[in-house]
Amino acid sequence: TVIAPSDSLSSDDLNLNSTVLDGLTATLALTADNINLLYVGFTTNNKYYIDKYHWTNGSLILLSEVEVDSEVNNIIWSEDSEYVYLTTTDEIRGLKLENCSSVTSCDECVGLGDPLCGWCVLERKCSRSSFCMDSDSSGRYLSQGEGDSCIDSVTLEPSEFVLELESIPYQISVEFTPPLTISKLSGEEYFCVFTNEEKNIEIKSIIDDNNYCSVTEVISKLDDISLSTTFGVFNNRSNIQFITADEEYIFYNCSAVSKCSECVITDGVCGWCQLDFTCTGDNSTCTGGADNWLTTSDDETYLDICPLLVPNSPVTDYTQPVDVMKNLQLTTLNTPSLSGLSYQCVFGDKTRPAIPNNDTSVYCDIENELQFTGSNTQTQTQSFALRQTNNTNYDIEISTGDTVNVILYNCLTLADSCSECLGQNIGTGFECGWCSLNNQCTERSECNLPVTMSGDCNDPVITSFDPMNGPPQGGTTI
Repeated sequence: TVIAPSDSLSSDDLNLNSTVLDGLTATLALTADNINLLYVGFTTNNKYYIDKYHWTNGSLILLSEVEVDSEVNNIIWSEDSEYVYLTTTDEIRGLKLENCSSVTSCDECVGLGDPLCGWCVLERKCSRSSFCMDSDSSGRYLSQGEGDSCIDSVTLEPSEFVLELESIPYQISVEFTPPLTISKLSGEEYFCVFTNEEKNIEIKSIIDDNNYCSVTEVISKLDDISLSTTFGVFNNRSNIQFITADEEYIFYNCSAVSKCSECVITDGVCGWCQLDFTCTGDNSTCTGGADNWLTTSDDETYLDICPLLVPNSPVTDYTQPVDVMKNLQLTTLNTPSLSGLSYQCVFGDKTRPAIPNNDTSVYCDIENELQFTGSNTQTQTQSFALRQTNNTNYDIEISTGDTVNVILYNCLTLADSCSECLGQNIGTGFECGWCSLNNQCTERSECNLPVTMSGDCNDPVITSFDPMNGPPQGGTTI
């Protein structure tokens, strides 16, 4: 069935060029979606074409031209069909009325120039109006040239959700650019959709009449310092997420972490309260306010701002003699002297005061000698930590991520000869020396002139041996 255009087309109106008219072999006029179209088959220079025109306001506008293999003899269309069919000398061929689906964005769609194509806003597709749900409702279907009405983006306020800065009820506002002006039909709702595929999270919440949606359920999934989500808006009538934000939307729960290095990885969102030893996104809650809120900027990392204990390199345990008042020097990073902030060295379950020299050095003040616990008499390994205190305690992190201990040692019980005494220092970090004044192995600092080089030890003197006789053939162990 051939459907004629709604506007009559006279011979005077057929303003085709002479090339088409001279080689004309077939024509078809039809109306689809209230759009008047004319298909013209023609031959020129032994080549065969079919042109598609839009008949509007008394003019013909060329929409497309397709070259075929042989002369077009007839063009046929059935009402409601998506295709026109043409017969040629060699074949029967179908041509789709439009090629709307070749583009996937609103701007591309309404710039195609084909009046059959338009952007179906809530189904996020380029299609004919007859294939778009509720296309007759204002704003739901954008025709050619309506690019200014394309929704370019969706943004959220706040631009990132920092739990400490927000109050209950937790919600965000949604803003479309340009504004979404589509009136809701009966039972229709828009929903915020937050997705994190890695954690298998997809949460929907209704957007209210003021363009707010609740994020309480998303907050309940926030079990770490941050949760990155893909944000989109879903329509329950089209059952389509019709727009997705260009960038991830991130939720932050700064208080979820208890270490400075874990806190300041958020590019300035979370900061470390250096007098409270807490992580927060609200610097006004820190003792001393923003001045005591540590956060990274530019190319900084936690190594630049967090207090850290730098262990010996290669990583070895610290050593400390028992029964001796000897300070332990520590290398650190970012250990300032602040009002209200004090330091402690923790040896097992015993603490000793610590004093910062500067940002890179702290020493343990051993006014009271350290002692072994239990029955140990020579060496004992104990846990070690450098601690900051201010109402509460915070054990400073190790810069390498390792754990360190302290080895307590007693030179006096480790050796009873000079060479054996000095041998205790090899590969251990001990500082034993032979004190000739009392012929004892002691901590070097406890002897005025200790022997520290094995070559300075007196030659050993044999005073007795046992047994003192044996068979002449030898083989006796003495």
